[in-house]
Formats: sequence, structure tokens, C-alpha cells
Amino acid sequence: FILGLSPGNFMIAERLLDLGVIDDADSDSCTQRVAVPGAATRLVDNRFYDIWAVDEDGCIIMKPQRPWVPFE
Repeated sequence: FILGLSPGNFMIAERLLDLGVIDDADSDSCTQRVAVPGAATRLVDNRFYDIWAVDEDGCIIMKPQRPWVPFE
């Protein structure tokens, strides 16, 4: 799920194709393009992901999360 800003506002990843988002599956290319200084603009800085604009493309980069550990 991709979480929105307000509680209960989310989207499943399968719906991104309906919005014109194409899964490139080459995440290394996206990450490398975002890493070039001045090449990308961060549009969203979320706890779980960042969305970057690179030229005419957009990149969604998931942030690493700590593994969930149940209470003992």
C-alpha cells in the first residue's frame, strides 16, 4: 500500500498503472539518477518513501524500515 497524508487515505500499488505510472523494474537506474546532484527534485518526503521527479520521469524510492518485533 502507498499511504497518503490523511488517515485512511491509501492506494494499492496495482492502481498506479491506471494513473499512468509504469513499473520500470530497474530500480538501480532510478536510484542512480536521483543520486546525481541537481538532477532530481524531491516531491514527497514520507516516512516510508520518497517521490522524485527526474526530467520527465518520476521515481518512488522506498525507505528502509526496521523489522517489526512483537512485544514480549
